[in-house]
Amino acid sequence: MDWTILGYHKNEPYQKRSNRQQIFFNDEINEKTNLFIKEVFLPEIKSYFSSLKIKEQFHFYINAKNPGIIEFEYPKKYNDSTMRQVISIEIGCLAKSIPCESREIKSYIEKVYDDFFKWENKVITTSLFRTFFEKLTLIHRECNRTNGNYPVRYSRHFYDVYKILEKIGNDEIFSNIHILQDVIEFKKKFYSCNWAKYDDIIEGKLKLLPNEEAIHIFSKDYELMGWMFIGKIIPFDEIMNLMHKYQEEFNKKVVNLKWGKEN
Repeated sequence: MDWTILGYHKNEPYQKRSNRQQIFFNDEINEKTNLFIKEVFLPEIKSYFSSLKIKEQFHFYINAKNPGIIEFEYPKKYNDSTMRQVISIEIGCLAKSIPCESREIKSYIEKVYDDFFKWENKVITTSLFRTFFEKLTLIHRECNRTNGNYPVRYSRHFYDVYKILEKIGNDEIFSNIHILQDVIEFKKKFYSCNWAKYDDIIEGKLKLLPNEEAIHIFSKDYELMGWMFIGKIIPFDEIMNLMHKYQEEFNKKVVNLKWGKEN
């Protein structure tokens, strides 16, 4: 969500602050976001769906544990205990979607019955390269985790990096490496984490291969998320092999870069 909606100036969140001041600011903007969701955004969604006069029942409500999430409960033909039965709409200001691009999207059923669906569906989405670097830094953080409290449903990020690396090569990645620097600085400011060691990445110390304990945990997590994948499921060992290979490849190349505003 654009933070100017809440009354902040365009560059206000980027102002220099002490660590304590930054924590206070982050809490403040999150509280204002949650209030906006509750008092403005959620009522507008409910009003809009009510105006459509749809026979089926749709329900929107705020997540009991996270006020920054709106749950969308829709009519279902079947129940599956392994799949969440609601769509979670996570909303927040402390995210960056630049660069972004327009992309056409298609549902899986549309690909099967192409003659039936004639309309175009385009969305504005974060660029592939920013998404890639966001996931690299996320995996790097988890590989540096020291308390063993690995989050659930995170194995998908390894899968996503694997699939992105199938689509793009290192030349394309490194021609957009300036985005990585922006991702790192953004996370250091708004999502400070002492053990994440984000700066290690630009020093040629990117970690994509977790320790044995973490690999075991993420492997089990990956098995539980099998319902998410359509078609052939890539073995987790194969994904880890690519993580190891690309970790070495990336670090050899990134260590020779000169970092600065021009990158």
